[in-house]
Amino acid sequence: LEFYMGQAMGSDEKNDIKAEATLTELIDNNKKILDSKIDKDIISKFVYMLKENKKEKFVHLLQALIVCDGNAVLKNQTEASTLIFEDEETSKEMIIPLRVKSDEVEIYLKDYSPEDEFCWMPLIEFYNQSQESDDGENFKYFVGLIHLFSNLCLERNYIAIDHLESVYTYDLCFKVVSSQREEL
Repeated sequence: LEFYMGQAMGSDEKNDIKAEATLTELIDNNKKILDSKIDKDIISKFVYMLKENKKEKFVHLLQALIVCDGNAVLKNQTEASTLIFEDEETSKEMIIPLRVKSDEVEIYLKDYSPEDEFCWMPLIEFYNQSQESDDGENFKYFVGLIHLFSNLCLERNYIAIDHLESVYTYDLCFKVVSSQREEL
């Protein structure tokens, strides 16, 4: 696992040896490995990797540690939730705020201007700018985080639920789900 983890962290399109795919295949839906071989140190490395490398592939790797066949791997889920939500710096880094303003969903993040400042922008604008600037990678990372967070809430994990319910409110979720915009 350590070898593939290191390769997944260090690879990009130029030197990709498919370590991420191999690692995901090894652990994804493999209850025996997830229960017996994945410990706090490994989960901590995956959370750190995701925090430092905001890429969709790292979200998928962490997600593979916490869900098996659609069910939470409780010890891994609890450990990942504790690392993400109970550490203020990590929580602030990973939870991307959303709000509804003037009947539009907005996201709070660094804009695509040269100043690179944080601002509220319509979610649809974020989608479009991400498509233009980075082939949608930042938007895919954000969507991956939302899936990760939903999986961290599986089976009533209140560590995750208690931290996320104030950020991703019922009204906000309803607005996104009921939107007629395909991108959302």
